[in-house]
Amino acid sequence: MFLITVTKNEISHNFRFSNIEELEFNSSKMTIVTDNFLTKFIMEEGGFSVVESPLNSPHDSKKNIFSQVKYDQDNKVINIFRSAVSGRPIYYYINNEGDFFCSTHIHMLRDAGVLIEENTKVLPEFFVYRIVTPPNTLYKNIKQLSIGDQLCIKIKDEGCIFRSLDHYHFPTQDNNIRSIHESGEKILNLLSQSIEILDSCKDNIALLLSGGLDSSILCKICQDIFKTNDSYSTGYPFEDPDLNLEKSYALSAGEALGLNHEYYQATTEEYLKGFLEAISLAENPLHHLQSCMT
Repeated sequence: MFLITVTKNEISHNFRFSNIEELEFNSSKMTIVTDNFLTKFIMEEGGFSVVESPLNSPHDSKKNIFSQVKYDQDNKVINIFRSAVSGRPIYYYINNEGDFFCSTHIHMLRDAGVLIEENTKVLPEFFVYRIVTPPNTLYKNIKQLSIGDQLCIKIKDEGCIFRSLDHYHFPTQDNNIRSIHESGEKILNLLSQSIEILDSCKDNIALLLSGGLDSSILCKICQDIFKTNDSYSTGYPFEDPDLNLEKSYALSAGEALGLNHEYYQATTEEYLKGFLEAISLAENPLHHLQSCMT
């Protein structure tokens, strides 16, 4: 997680992380807060980058970017990028004074002094579709990036302004593919290439296997590339435990793939506790029953 602010006045330091960088401009201050876990602060010629990645070293992290904030000192611009492989949000906000705030987490914006209010206008959309389409959020005046978006913010003496917002460009269609088999082979190769990038952290990879197509294919690829043999899943039988299909799917898939599969079944008391804790910790309403166990 990270927080980037450009403000005329110093923000309060209510952060739980020790990795805080501060830069001075003629009329404003920049504060960069990172967790030093997924996110890294990297000094570069002519500025810096904040990179969020599952890879550990600053060199490797740019091979697999979840999100990146890049500051161009010469042009006084901040470029914020959310990659197509990231499921994590990037929120941003500019107040009437031209102060700019950007973070992966709403609570970090709150810690930096941003007023957090409910955006009631989007509730019908959320209740129907269970999501709020970017750039809108459940929070008033706070926007978010779509996957693949790149936002450019210009820093001026009188404050920050939006410069541009570029959306994700889909790859062009490959007209040379003539069969479902060829299409499947290409998808498999692309998936394998994206997973091979994780080689430097292969010993820290955990396989979550529900027994469905997506998780089974990814587990098989990791097994072939990294020789990973341990997988995990969890569930809660809301009806008859003997009809717990989630469990039978996961165990049968693990057996078919030759994995050492560990299934965790929550008790009613554990599920209720997890449900209340998840509501307390989550920054958006929960709409998936697995969120409690996760």
